[in-house]
Amino acid sequence: MNNEVSGETAVMRRFQFSLRKLLLVIAAVVVVASHALTSYRLWKAESELRDLRILHGILVVEDVTRVQVQSMNPQQPMTWRWHVYLPQGAMYGVNHYVGDLREFELPASSAPIFGALREGVNTITVKVQRDERGEWARMIYVNMQSLKVSLTEHDAAWLEHSSNRSTGTTTVVANAYDPGDDIELLRIESRDMNSADSATTSEASAAHGLVVWLAKK
Repeated sequence: MNNEVSGETAVMRRFQFSLRKLLLVIAAVVVVASHALTSYRLWKAESELRDLRILHGILVVEDVTRVQVQSMNPQQPMTWRWHVYLPQGAMYGVNHYVGDLREFELPASSAPIFGALREGVNTITVKVQRDERGEWARMIYVNMQSLKVSLTEHDAAWLEHSSNRSTGTTTVVANAYDPGDDIELLRIESRDMNSADSATTSEASAAHGLVVWLAKK
């Protein structure tokens, strides 16, 4: 009789132990699944927030060690804008050139670099417009600084034509670069308008155009 009672007690203890273990495993699975679901929802919300910030023109700095450039669409004719983040120690200015360009190359311009960029976020705007005297000029704004450079009627004409061809896009493009190299921001070439000037270009790789870039100092 005692042996039977001892056997039943042992079985009950094993059953209780197995049930307790099963409950612990279920609880652990629920906790892990809940954590995974919460993490996924958080990641999704952060991803959507990042996309919305970029869409609305807010620069999202994802790597503080790299130069980050986000092109904007100011929805204005012949106007281009960028947000530029510079990491600590990176020294850049803004350079610009109108003249003969070779494809995929920046000009060896001796023009002084304009607008020393600060560490952190900068805003650069390039605008082609008529000044108070009715003459064409390109305006370059770097944070609170500005520079005005005269522009010929001919250059203004093909710039306006090229700008009109590219209007309507609302795409925001963000790129990251390792500090140390020049970074091209804008390139518009007169051959884009299929004019007589482009037809008489002696080299297929050369054209008259405008280029704006970040120049390493």
